[in-house]
Amino acid sequence: MRTAIRGIFAFTFMAALTLANTANAGPIMSFTQFGDGTVIGTTAGTTTTLTTNSLGSTGNKQVVIGTINNAPVNIAALETFTLVRSSGAANVVNGQIQQDAYTGTIAFTGPPGTPNAGVNILTATLTGVGDFLNGTPGSGQASLGGPMTFTASPLSPIVLAGAFGGPGVTTATGSGTFSFSFVVSPPGSTTNGLTLTGTTINNFTAGLDAGNFTANAVVPEPASIVMASMAVIAGLGLHGLRRKGSQV
Repeated sequence: MRTAIRGIFAFTFMAALTLANTANAGPIMSFTQFGDGTVIGTTAGTTTTLTTNSLGSTGNKQVVIGTINNAPVNIAALETFTLVRSSGAANVVNGQIQQDAYTGTIAFTGPPGTPNAGVNILTATLTGVGDFLNGTPGSGQASLGGPMTFTASPLSPIVLAGAFGGPGVTTATGSGTFSFSFVVSPPGSTTNGLTLTGTTINNFTAGLDAGNFTANAVVPEPASIVMASMAVIAGLGLHGLRRKGSQV
């Protein structure tokens, strides 16, 4: 009897583990800029703050989501930076200006008049550890990236597409990484790219060329595992009853 019980729990554990392994890490979304939007870097004291803006939509900018779960799509969205900032000292590391410890949120929502109007397509929260702004002086190129956590509406196109994991994964939260690229042109300057005054990045404006988000492995919600385990146990129990009945 004990051997049978041990076998049941071993089988149940393997079933749960199999479900967990179906939720693999991978790309969840990529986007490119659309229209005249900019990212503005503003320095106040030792703090650099990044904000989004455009002529047609103050406080955010238009983008087009090009892929979801590695599949091509064409979805309009508004990108909004909220309190994206760092007070960390900026330095030149391996020929690049670098500032770390960025925090804040980057949200993508459906614009008015579209099928996803008002939907939280994806909101990424920067962790503040390992989130860097980088740029090579004079190159006009810069990047922002690092670890993140994320949330999305159950109605989000990336949730509906199953981009957060395999079968049975219905969660709209998780963790992963992000990476953005910029074209930087500091206002009033003839030199492209980020510039420094001491350990502070000077004010700049940038077009956001592109970006992508990748999710870490997602474990199925506990309810999914429990239900699967109950089904396994019930199935084994029914098999045992049939076997006992056949011996009468």
